[in-house]
Amino acid sequence: LINTSALWGQPIAPIKATKEDILSNKTNFMQIIKKEYDELAFSNMFAYIFESNPTGFQKFAQKCLGVSHWGNTFEIKREYKNIDILLSDGKKVLIIENKIKSGLNGKIEDKDQLDKYWKIIAKDPAYKGCESYGFVFVPDYNSDVMEEVQKQHKGKYTCIPYSQVYKFFEQYRDSYRDVPYYDEFLSAIKKHTS
Repeated sequence: LINTSALWGQPIAPIKATKEDILSNKTNFMQIIKKEYDELAFSNMFAYIFESNPTGFQKFAQKCLGVSHWGNTFEIKREYKNIDILLSDGKKVLIIENKIKSGLNGKIEDKDQLDKYWKIIAKDPAYKGCESYGFVFVPDYNSDVMEEVQKQHKGKYTCIPYSQVYKFFEQYRDSYRDVPYYDEFLSAIKKHTS
């Protein structure tokens, strides 16, 4: 049977993998530690990358978030009153909610989660007089969250798909070449871009 070529069909042509194919199939540290869908871990990575290059974050704020004139010195807070990432340069404050698998209202007590965050910042004396912006980072496959933000929070929050975040950080890779784990960061967020 092995020597009867008619039973085996057409030979399979070799597949030529591109460099991009190889990089996208590379196992990243988030997969190894089973955190590739962990919002907390991704929020920590975003905060780390934002803090590692203030000039790079200025470009990110302008080109990806649409926030002009962001200062080059700013503070980053993680899980400040349950806000995933809070950034302020003294004149502007950015509320960033990161959603991977969960919806906006994962818990009943957080029914109006995004509105709650907006009110917290409005009442906080540290941000009095600051111009507020809200963003929800969403994997491209999480269309339910994107639709909900558009319907219920338009004007306060803007959805930023992971593909847009990835595109920016891929385009400005050279600005981050000295940042440890940058390639792993890119690899981890790429999974959520399609």
